[in-house]
Amino acid sequence: MEGAGAGARATTSGRAGAPTCKVKKSDKLTSAPKAEASSRDADSAAEDKVPQVFDVFTGEPKVGEAPLPTVAELLELEELSYVEFMDSLKAGELAEVVLLRPEGSSLELNSSSVMDPEVLEDERTSKRQTRYGAAILKNPSDPYYALLKEFSDVVSDDPPSVLPPDRGVRHEIDLGSGTKYCTTRQWPLPKEQVDVIDAFFAAKHAAGMVRESKSPHSSPTFCLRKPNGKWRMVRAFNKLNAATIPASTPIPRKDMLQNNMAGCTIFSALDMVDGYYQLLMRESNIPLTVVSTPSGMLWEWLVMPQGLSNAPTTFNRLVTQLFRPMRLFVQT
Repeated sequence: MEGAGAGARATTSGRAGAPTCKVKKSDKLTSAPKAEASSRDADSAAEDKVPQVFDVFTGEPKVGEAPLPTVAELLELEELSYVEFMDSLKAGELAEVVLLRPEGSSLELNSSSVMDPEVLEDERTSKRQTRYGAAILKNPSDPYYALLKEFSDVVSDDPPSVLPPDRGVRHEIDLGSGTKYCTTRQWPLPKEQVDVIDAFFAAKHAAGMVRESKSPHSSPTFCLRKPNGKWRMVRAFNKLNAATIPASTPIPRKDMLQNNMAGCTIFSALDMVDGYYQLLMRESNIPLTVVSTPSGMLWEWLVMPQGLSNAPTTFNRLVTQLFRPMRLFVQT
């Protein structure tokens, strides 16, 4: 049947002699029986309810793209354990991964559930801070108040900034053969960043953590703005890290730590304030840690700075050594 304008399509169904027309929205009919018009309107209304996929840049519908699954369909997906997920991921067996983050209870989950990640993180941070040792010390009714009061000298949210003692673990930098100088020129920065960098190193110099240097090695310094509006100091040790021999000390696997905690009922976590700055550098490696500033200063680190490739491994060695006598209770 071709009773419509150009581009219209028609199919027959039902009893003989009673054709129904399925027409695109853009098609125009010159004439049609009343029954056909009614059927056509019903089909058009049904098409309007079909989910469509739109281009996020142009806003135009993407023809041929399958619509996104509904929440009800997502909830029917197979659930995997952490180990099963990693095995399937490595084997390339996963076609799609869906993360479900309920705004409230599972009954409230729907396709329009949206929560600002920053608001969510603020709520999590607030809940964590109520369990900090320093916060518990302000609440005598807390069941752990007496214990933390006994060890209040090591539970503080504002410890003194000083050069740490030698704890038996120092950060070492071993360079590959043929390495001469690891130097990258400092690039100019806005005055706001220059002032922040100068104030930072003035404080570290007063604490005895850095000293002025004449080393031929140097790495640039710059700042990155954090979500809370403050600046994060960055040392670009790219060349030094490229020439450094990787450390072979293993870092514990997360899944093994979780398995070892099976059956436990009370959990706590320790966070060392300025943890890297509580480790001394090996004396012969101090000249390698030199950083330059936009104001023309050269500073070398007496403690382990952030940004060195083997720093996480050294920090793990320290933590493992400190808690080795208590491994039954402390997973490191």
